Amino acid sequence: MDHAGRSVAYFDPKQELFCVKLSGPPVGPRIGPHVWKEGVMYLISASWPETEITRLLSENGLAAAPGSDLGPFTEREKKWLKDHYRSEYHFLRQHGLSIYKEEDREEGRELMRSIMAEDLQ
Repeated sequence: MDHAGRSVAYFDPKQELFCVKLSGPPVGPRIGPHVWKEGVMYLISASWPETEITRLLSENGLAAAPGSDLGPFTEREKKWLKDHYRSEYHFLRQHGLSIYKEEDREEGRELMRSIMAEDLQ
């Protein structure tokens, strides 16, 4: 969305990887020729304001945006961990972190919230 709340792009849900489209189906506006070549993969960078990240995570029941408040897990986060990794211990161990070090647990919470946010998209 742009500053006026209009959609400026969307991700095609039928694509295996994220595929940015300039407008929704069935046909977007005429925009002229593009410089992108068929069959070539391009990497773009996109960023969202912290307020939008917080809003999205809040709407999906997450405690905080990754990297902001690394407080304890919410009930929804605990359930997600149990469903995907059995426990915080197993999640941390799989990512080379220790449950016995608080700085590792904080890093694990941040990582888990990032992964969980990506799952929700």
